[in-house]
Amino acid sequence: PLDSERDQNFRLTEPDGADWVLKIANTAEDFAALDFQAALLRHVQAVEGGLPLPHLRATRDGAQLGRIRSRAGLEHYVRVVSWLPGRLYSSCQRTPDLLDSLGETLGRLDKALQGFGHAGAHRVFDWDIKQAGRSRERLHFIDDVARRGIVEHFLGRFETTIAPRLARVRAQVIHGDANDNNLLVNGLVGRRVTGLIDFGDAIHSATIGELAVACAYAILDQDAPIDVAGRIAAAYHRVFPLQSDELDLLFDLIAMRLVTSVTLSASRRERVRDNAYLNVSEA
Repeated sequence: PLDSERDQNFRLTEPDGADWVLKIANTAEDFAALDFQAALLRHVQAVEGGLPLPHLRATRDGAQLGRIRSRAGLEHYVRVVSWLPGRLYSSCQRTPDLLDSLGETLGRLDKALQGFGHAGAHRVFDWDIKQAGRSRERLHFIDDVARRGIVEHFLGRFETTIAPRLARVRAQVIHGDANDNNLLVNGLVGRRVTGLIDFGDAIHSATIGELAVACAYAILDQDAPIDVAGRIAAAYHRVFPLQSDELDLLFDLIAMRLVTSVTLSASRRERVRDNAYLNVSEA
């Protein structure tokens, strides 16, 4: 068994040593969302097969998703994807080489996704960087006046200056959640990204949002956060060139990802009091 917030996940090992992950979706999971994720992985595998993403294993009928019925009579969608080696980015020592690898990996992914579209990619979603202004609805959950003021400052900038410009830059399907628990690296001293997992937050959004989200998490607890973000952005740019209008927005979009995280965490405080992941992000 593997940890999962919503699904049931299991690691499978074949007699020849090949490893897979069996993912049994929650009954509440929408077919369109799962079909979108499956189609995305298939597309990237066909266009840029060398990327360290999970590869889907088709059902015996050749379908991307299978279906099973539980003893309780409930229907679940099922997927089998390849197991990716490595340890979590959150548990490794970060190196300049790892920052380069992170930027390059995301650049290669977004370059591969330029021609991909799917109806399931378009939705209302709090974590979408283009919808970050929805955070204002959760401001009242932040009790500390000084902390709320920090959030209000960036929200004000987003609403008056950033959002109108964001509507004019490139948009496409992105992974949208390259946080340190969705990245696998090659060892305790990380030098290379060996896996990018969990496409549950993938969405059609601003291309620059991919980089903003990754940087927002990579800079946490770093002595020189702007340098770290700059290094990741430079590596991304070498593979998939950024436009000047996108770069102008990057700092504010990094801040807005953190605004979204802080306000969602505050709004769920009573329900997720023991969720260390959300609590660390809020701090």
